[in-house]
Amino acid sequence: MESNYNLKVLMVTRTSHITEIEMMCRLRELGVDVRAITESACPHISYLKNTGVPHESLDLTSRMDFKAIKHLRNRIVKEGFHVAHGFSNRPISNLVWASYGLPHALVIYRGAIGHVRRWDPDCWLKWLNPRVDRIICVSDAVRKDLIGSGVRSEKLVTIYKGHDFSWYENLPRMDLKKEFNLPDEAFIIGCAANMRRVKGVDVLLKAMFDLPENIHVLLMGEVRDQLVKTLADKPQIKSRVHFLGFRDNAPAILGSCDLAVAPSRGREGLTKSIIEPMAQGVP
Repeated sequence: MESNYNLKVLMVTRTSHITEIEMMCRLRELGVDVRAITESACPHISYLKNTGVPHESLDLTSRMDFKAIKHLRNRIVKEGFHVAHGFSNRPISNLVWASYGLPHALVIYRGAIGHVRRWDPDCWLKWLNPRVDRIICVSDAVRKDLIGSGVRSEKLVTIYKGHDFSWYENLPRMDLKKEFNLPDEAFIIGCAANMRRVKGVDVLLKAMFDLPENIHVLLMGEVRDQLVKTLADKPQIKSRVHFLGFRDNAPAILGSCDLAVAPSRGREGLTKSIIEPMAQGVP
């Protein structure tokens, strides 16, 4: 059936978060002709299809994937998109390259503070690139940070990520003590992050040395900071720090903890790893 929609938008992301996926679906309901491109590992592909959003998988190999750039450019030209919207580093930089010389609007997303420097060539592939028409900031703090980094204020708009409580209603309440063989008296702290230095997980682990013996920490995500491993291996806390790796059920795990933490060193814009447990009643 031929589309009757007027505005055509191509949204390109990686695995993405439910907030972004839900936005695509809601825009479709409002009459916007949204098309989605995600990586094949995106857990929400079925949801996109079930809600009528045309979907394609595209696994980007780098921030300058020439094959992907050619493919994106061909799609934009062939299908006449009015807007291209990128959500994370690889989609954004590849969309920038694919968009040069074309008339569509290019919109990108920024969810963190800092590390935007005029002398950094990588930033000119994204946030500072003149081809970018609008940057969606997840908070006013992100917007102010970009202005301070030299981005023109008229390019910036703040849109908070909304969360729907219904997303969490059917998440199972897990018996974490049984699941991870923790003692009955354990008080469980959950932390979900790709553990780089900026995420501050080392701060959490240093605090563990002064916390009671019944405190246990569940760490979800990839460990990229060697200090985290070094601290966790100290005999005083080793038995109370548990590395779970990547977990596609991280929201359910966080929602089953006694406490959720994000000990970031100040770069978070509006972290979903805190909003998700809060939405489930976890402090």
